[in-house]
Amino acid sequence: MSARTGGEPGCIETLCNLTGTPYGDIASFATTTAPEGLLVYVEASAEHRNELSQTLA
Repeated sequence: MSARTGGEPGCIETLCNLTGTPYGDIASFATTTAPEGLLVYVEASAEHRNELSQTLA
């Protein structure tokens, strides 16, 4: 959980679908929001391990 924003962990299944879109530009977000460094904490909600592995590959 982010102390600065009070945000909740992100869902890896959602973030994978946003990759390559303007909404999934983590590098740009990190540069503008946290130039000192960024820790992204995500969780897997319901996918099986094998499906998640394929999604991340």
